[in-house]
Amino acid sequence: MHDDDQPGAVKGGQEWFPERWAAGAPWPGSGIFIKKIGFSMNLNQITVAQKLWALVLGLLVSMLVVNGGILVYLHGVNEKINTDVMTAQSGATLAREWRHLTQMSVERSIVAAMSPDETLAAQQRALMSKGIERINVLQKQVGDLQLGTQSKQALDAVAAERRETLKANSAAQEARKANDFATTFDIVEKQLRPAAERYNSAQEAFVQQLERQSELGREEGVAHRRQAYWIGALASAVIVALGLFMGVAIMRSITRPLDQAVALADGIAAGDLTGSVQSNRGDELGHLLGALNGMAQRLRGVVGEVRSGVESVSTASNQIASGNQDLSSRTEQTAANLEETAASMEELTATVTQSADTARQANQLAATAAQAAEQGGAVVAQAYDVAPGNEVLRVGDKVRLEAIAAGCSQSGHSGHLYVDNFTTALPKGVWITASGPVSAPKNDGTEITYTYSYTNNASTPVTNVEVTPAMPQDSTGVSTSFVSLVDAKNYCTAPVGGVGSTGPAKCSIPSLAPGETLTFKMTVKVPLGTPGDQINNGNYTIGGDGVATLMGAMVQTNLLDAASSSDMTTNPSGLPPKGTVGVPYPPTASFSCTNQGAATANNAICGVTGLPPGVTVGQCKVNGVDWAQGDAVAAGETVVCPVSGTPTAPGTSNVQVTTGADNDVTPANNQVAASPVVIASPAGPASIPTLSEWGLILMSGLMGIMGWGM
Repeated sequence: MHDDDQPGAVKGGQEWFPERWAAGAPWPGSGIFIKKIGFSMNLNQITVAQKLWALVLGLLVSMLVVNGGILVYLHGVNEKINTDVMTAQSGATLAREWRHLTQMSVERSIVAAMSPDETLAAQQRALMSKGIERINVLQKQVGDLQLGTQSKQALDAVAAERRETLKANSAAQEARKANDFATTFDIVEKQLRPAAERYNSAQEAFVQQLERQSELGREEGVAHRRQAYWIGALASAVIVALGLFMGVAIMRSITRPLDQAVALADGIAAGDLTGSVQSNRGDELGHLLGALNGMAQRLRGVVGEVRSGVESVSTASNQIASGNQDLSSRTEQTAANLEETAASMEELTATVTQSADTARQANQLAATAAQAAEQGGAVVAQAYDVAPGNEVLRVGDKVRLEAIAAGCSQSGHSGHLYVDNFTTALPKGVWITASGPVSAPKNDGTEITYTYSYTNNASTPVTNVEVTPAMPQDSTGVSTSFVSLVDAKNYCTAPVGGVGSTGPAKCSIPSLAPGETLTFKMTVKVPLGTPGDQINNGNYTIGGDGVATLMGAMVQTNLLDAASSSDMTTNPSGLPPKGTVGVPYPPTASFSCTNQGAATANNAICGVTGLPPGVTVGQCKVNGVDWAQGDAVAAGETVVCPVSGTPTAPGTSNVQVTTGADNDVTPANNQVAASPVVIASPAGPASIPTLSEWGLILMSGLMGIMGWGM
């Protein structure tokens, strides 16, 4: 199609708009129907500034919507991955503890079944029962987790093998109770051990299945992220294509009317005043086309008026010529006719002058038209025990100290003894101390374990050292009874009467080197019946060659009934089992300690050890109120301690959560080992740009294309 055939173009001095094309009929000489599009017509009614702002804001809003949608989606994916992985990891941790307790319980069961020692068997059965109770709790916790189908099947297999193992254990214990050791041995070897091995294998398979579930969760998360990246890239590409399409449409809506305006102005500058342009646009360009069209029409009118003036001059000239001929032929005309002829010449001269001025004005208008176009020791002050045995020195008691000078008898001399000062320094020689629980249950048969520590504070060895720990007594003078004694050096022996005896134990050490310190533990049972309110352990001594016998300091244990006892327990489940160097701990990381007893826990503690480097404990709280070590914890209340920070080094940390109180009578549950915390090294740089980087790249490209087009 020739340029002159464009609608609204100037052709042959006339404006040409094919009527059939305007009506939507086929273009002459072709089979193509061209229709007016409502979108184009509406676009022509919008100002140029509004078009450009609409394009820029539309692209920005579209990119924000896409980026926001992808980020929300990725957040949801990450939340699901974290939930699935943490569930699998928590299940694996519980399953490992379950497996460990299972192995210990099976071994204890075998020992209890095979041992002829009834005391040992009873002890092992008690430990086994506690282990089974803990296993029941772990099994319930694992069962409450949101596990996959295969993990649940593996858990069902573990439960089935556990039932078989418990069944075999029950049979072995029944045979043991009947003192049928041959049958017991047969059941242990043919039923219990094989069942335990199958049980352990099922647990191992369950742990492996949970680890696979965790890994599958991570892989699924990576796939979802990759899918999100592709969706974001595709959406960005669609926005780019739409932006290009809109940019081209806006540029065409601007350049086409400008081309028409330039063509019309060029025609006027060349002297062609017949051209015109028709436009129904409502923007600045439509206003420009209308102004140029009106100017052209006005120029045509001026030129028409000039033509009319010239025609008048021509007519007058013809009339003058006719009058001259008439004058020459009529020489006899009078002077009045000559005056009329002179007046006619003056009028003719004025008309010619006006025509010349009109022509100059038209030329000036044509030239003007052509130019118009942004972020205590024990005191130790161990005073030498002035209240011998298991007696207690009360406030207000009088103490008599005797000092005998060398070479003098105890009679015949008197004087005053002044105490110059008191000291906490250990005397030169052998020294012994004991430690035990502050509180214990006031029940028949409660067992209390004391730790004895003795040392040689002299500069030379002490030989033939004798340590004699007598049985502690309650506050009414009734003696406790012997239960057990543990000495790594085997220097100590039980009382003559053995278990149940109230006589003293004895330790014989051949030689104790300077600075050498040894320890042993002795467990006693409180008196049966109704014991007093305290157990006093103050009748234990140490002596040796060349040194005086020394009595140790008093250790008191309060006996509390259930109403006066607290029971502090720990919960480390809020501590994350994994972390990464340089990545902060999650804000929900914490551990807690709960008082499950009936009485307020006095002088309570709740702490943790073994945290990874860079991770610390924050302000502990009880019901939202700040709590400090040594404060009380009411019955039923829980101390929650947040853990925060950023790991600074990779490795594995063995975390221990510890609690306790002065009136906590069940210290066995005061310390729990959390799952080993594994801190990984920081990940390397990403292989592909992040979603935000894609957005910046695409937006920069779009702005560059728009700038080039405009």
